[in-house]
Amino acid sequence: MKMSAQLKIRVTANFERNLDDIECFFKKIEQPRQFEVLLDQLFDTIIPNLQHFPLLGKDFLAEPQGSVESTMLLQKIKSRIPDDASIRQYLSKDYLVLYWLDSQEIVLFSIKHHRQLGFNIQ
Repeated sequence: MKMSAQLKIRVTANFERNLDDIECFFKKIEQPRQFEVLLDQLFDTIIPNLQHFPLLGKDFLAEPQGSVESTMLLQKIKSRIPDDASIRQYLSKDYLVLYWLDSQEIVLFSIKHHRQLGFNIQ
């Protein structure tokens, strides 16, 4: 996969919903300032790191699947991304970011705090 010097970053509606969920999570546990910390981390560290090193994240599809459900979910995800894209996971402090990478862009499609349960990838 040929990479240009710096790829464009795009976020999905699901990523935005995940951010809303994280903000609600921090309000619920009475730590609303942590959401501001996340936004700083996202714009000061995560996005610049991915723009400069798009392969930084681990290949998500290389992980062995533990269930039929997870295999089916991954097939659903793969059907929604370009054929030349790879799905990657990037860990940054307390967050797991899922993104796909192709020759044109990096698309952030999910983010979770490690204390939240599960992923809803739609």
